[in-house]
Amino acid sequence: MSKFVFRLDNILSLKEKVEEQEKINFGNAQAALDEAIDIYEELLERRDGAEDNLRNMLKECGSVLDIRQAESAVSIIKMYCRTQLMKVRQEERNVEEARIKLEEAMTERKTYEKLKENEFERYKQEMQKKESLEIDELVSYKYSPNTISEVR
Repeated sequence: MSKFVFRLDNILSLKEKVEEQEKINFGNAQAALDEAIDIYEELLERRDGAEDNLRNMLKECGSVLDIRQAESAVSIIKMYCRTQLMKVRQEERNVEEARIKLEEAMTERKTYEKLKENEFERYKQEMQKKESLEIDELVSYKYSPNTISEVR
């Protein structure tokens, strides 16, 4: 009995490697997004702290210079927050692109796996037909009239 050989096995293994690479890319994009979100959240906390500091200075009638510095700090942190929010949105787009590429790679791999399964099923059917033909030949040879007369 011959061994099953899938003609497109090298393409299937290539598709599996591509899928693994896309999984890695998706993980990296997700990690970059998580990091950008963490930075954004830290900036929001700093902004809240700076705003509280400004409110306290205004309540305590702090010096004009200190109040201006606190206002400047709040505005700078708000600018950093806006910039970081844009980075978060960009990372979200990157994650979405990586997810789409991963889904495409998974679909391609599954397609080739399905082709392999179908071809293996055809192979098994062929082998079963060959086996039944060989059994039929053996049975017909064993019980044919010519062989019975030669045995006597």
